[in-house]
Amino acid sequence: MAAASSDVSGSKSGKGSARLATGGDYEWILGRYTKCKISGINLANGEPRGITQDQECDAGEELLIERLGDDPNGLTFQATFQFDESENSPALRYIYEGVGSYNLKYKDVITFYTDHVEIKQNGNWEPLNSTQASDVSTMRVSELDGDCSSVVADIYENEQIDFLPAPPFQYEAIATYLFTDVDSECE
Repeated sequence: MAAASSDVSGSKSGKGSARLATGGDYEWILGRYTKCKISGINLANGEPRGITQDQECDAGEELLIERLGDDPNGLTFQATFQFDESENSPALRYIYEGVGSYNLKYKDVITFYTDHVEIKQNGNWEPLNSTQASDVSTMRVSELDGDCSSVVADIYENEQIDFLPAPPFQYEAIATYLFTDVDSECE
């Protein structure tokens, strides 16, 4: 889809103009990314809990990025990052929102934010109550040069974990993911 052009006066005097980014400039981000690789560190109560270096993700980790609203030139997006149940954790999903910039210089990256986490219980997704000890998590998704079917997601999470059969603890994760949309038909 070709990006629609929006020209705006670049100064108060009306001299100069600039093209603004539109939703068409962000088509690269849309997709269901089901294959991934991760490097990162997890902390529990400030102590390293696990370090991952360039490993394939577990089956069931998925990132879905969709446009919010019906306007194909809209700049608002939703990202759902889902983890299937494992021996160490129940099934979880983080639901992020992000807005693309009008500035064409930044059309290859969107930062998403969330404080909305859901847990799968008895086959249904239920919101987890966010405690005051939890911060807003961020995920910066960027276009990968030369690969139209992949994106890089850099994630920072900081939250109070109190839903596991263990004493509550402060959890932090800092990670970079390489996600690939294996069904992409991009060129």
